[in-house]
Amino acid sequence: MLALDKVVIVCGHLGSPLQCVSKIMAEDQERAFVATTTQKRVRQIIILHVGSTISAVGILGSLICLFIFFRHRLAVPTTHYLLVASSLIDLFYLSLEAIIHHPPFIVGNRNGTYLGSYISLGVLRSGINLGQLLRNWIIVCLGFERYLLVCHPMYFRTQWKLKHIHILMTVVVITCVTIRTPYVLAYIFDIWGPEWCNASEIAIALHTIFDVIFVALIPVPLLAYLSATIVMKSNRLQAWRVKMISKVDTKQSRIKNVNQKAHQAIMVVVICFTLFTVAFIPNGAFRLLKYSGFGTKCKIHFYRQVTASLVFLGDLLNSSMNFFIYMVYWARFRRAMITTLDTYFLCLKRAVVDRERPRHC
Repeated sequence: MLALDKVVIVCGHLGSPLQCVSKIMAEDQERAFVATTTQKRVRQIIILHVGSTISAVGILGSLICLFIFFRHRLAVPTTHYLLVASSLIDLFYLSLEAIIHHPPFIVGNRNGTYLGSYISLGVLRSGINLGQLLRNWIIVCLGFERYLLVCHPMYFRTQWKLKHIHILMTVVVITCVTIRTPYVLAYIFDIWGPEWCNASEIAIALHTIFDVIFVALIPVPLLAYLSATIVMKSNRLQAWRVKMISKVDTKQSRIKNVNQKAHQAIMVVVICFTLFTVAFIPNGAFRLLKYSGFGTKCKIHFYRQVTASLVFLGDLLNSSMNFFIYMVYWARFRRAMITTLDTYFLCLKRAVVDRERPRHC
């Protein structure tokens, strides 16, 4: 029988290096890069207070988006499917982040902890990593579909069906689960005992390489390329329309304004995604340096922790910003939101009136 209250000694590849935990244990040349009490407190404030606030706002926004999308069909079926999937993944990711960074779950340490706590943290962290990867690639899928709509409209209208989205999402999910497998294996090897520590280190090294490549290095440039292509193609189409029409009437002006709003929304998503993900690149570089042999361990770990805080906030903002972008740039979503609120408050008002109305036998 598995004893979850058993204290296990883990390899430590998933935590801070042992010699970097305190200045007493660090070597003379590395003591300057051991985090002070003040620095640890600042990081704790960022994670617990700022992160919790962003998570709460993002969870509420994701719930509202899901409620609106389930009540109203605001886009073609394929786009609607991706929007629902994006909101679900955001809700999943933010909920796990809110749980794992809540004080009762910050338990144990890198060298010895209860088996039950270690397994719980492993499950939560694996879910967070999977949600992060899925979110980034769903955004890429949205950009790819937008690319088809603008650059290949005939194919999009006649050939692009919901079954293609199902196939695409199946491939994305299977690929993301495969990419995150080394991280899960590292936790399993840790639990199996000290003789598996070398295997755990190899698994973490593979996880780091996959993380840097598939979370930032591929999605960010790919989405930027797709969006830039969309904007240039749309501008050429708009210029062609102006040449074909001698006098732009009110209807054409309205179409032009709608197109500009769509381009603005795309650029906002790209800029925000790139801005909030860019910190992942230096963080990944420091994580890779850990296995290269260059530099001191504590120095690399110190700068990795600094960039990790920025990555943490960027990931939370990436999963929390969609609701606000929809409200600002998507008129149909805004109208659906207002209609839903009006309906809700009207029903609430009727319920209050019915409750206060005197009953006659």
